[in-house]
Amino acid sequence: MTEAEAYELLVLITSELNQLTFGYFSIISAFLVMSYFVANKLNNIHSTIILILFTLCSFYIVSNLYLLNNDLDNLIADMLLKKSQGVFELAWFGKNPPLASNFLTLVQVLIGLGGYICSIIFFYSNRKMR
Repeated sequence: MTEAEAYELLVLITSELNQLTFGYFSIISAFLVMSYFVANKLNNIHSTIILILFTLCSFYIVSNLYLLNNDLDNLIADMLLKKSQGVFELAWFGKNPPLASNFLTLVQVLIGLGGYICSIIFFYSNRKMR
């Protein structure tokens, strides 16, 4: 893989992570709106179906966020190795703190899990309130 291909792959993975994150925010927003308006009107079977679907969607997206972030971390490590060996000439690349990428992976996964947990709590609180 050339230097340009590696950098293009880095940008593509980052873009995909951003798309997944904002797609997840859309799913959470739709779930919250649904919870606000109809959670109290759903019977137990409908609630179970909706919660299972929401859980599967959340699990899928948060898992993809984690896996793509790991791929991104591995790509960055490979690019830094090639830079140190003189294969890549990316003088500006690798100036971030060493754990910054791992920290971002953790934050992104925590946002996903936190959004899921808070959405479920909101669903049940609206189901009981009305």
